[in-house]
Amino acid sequence: PPSQATTPPRKRVAASPRYPVPFEHGGILIRRLVRDLRRLGFTLPITSHILCACSGGADSTALAVLLARYGRRVGDPGKIVLLHLNHGWRGDESDGDERFVRRLAKRLGVEFVSEKLRSKPKPGDSWEAHARTARKEFFVQQSSRFGGAPVFTAHSADDQ
Repeated sequence: PPSQATTPPRKRVAASPRYPVPFEHGGILIRRLVRDLRRLGFTLPITSHILCACSGGADSTALAVLLARYGRRVGDPGKIVLLHLNHGWRGDESDGDERFVRRLAKRLGVEFVSEKLRSKPKPGDSWEAHARTARKEFFVQQSSRFGGAPVFTAHSADDQ
């Protein structure tokens, strides 16, 4: 009926080789990311580099793919950088994670920066706390290197 308000259909953005049209779930995720960034006070699109912390796990890999493939409303894909800190705790497996993230960056057409953690916690200190501090230092260092660029991290709801 004429008394009901109708919303105009959304404009579909044409797919391009760089930006395919996201499937339903990808579209939902990128809209939520854009909404949350605006709520945090970001002016979009972000014109600086965007640094994406990527361990090679599911959460950070999903964020990297989301930004690089569907994030045109977030920022320039040519300015996305995947950051990886190799803790080296698991030997070849840790190196495998680094190789995976390096290949992911290449497939996504984004820059890759990695560093290997050389220090160990002091006796009695927590390995996890030591790694968390090292990651934060690495992210701050890289943000400074890229002119104060924001660092995006991905954590699941139960990740403390």
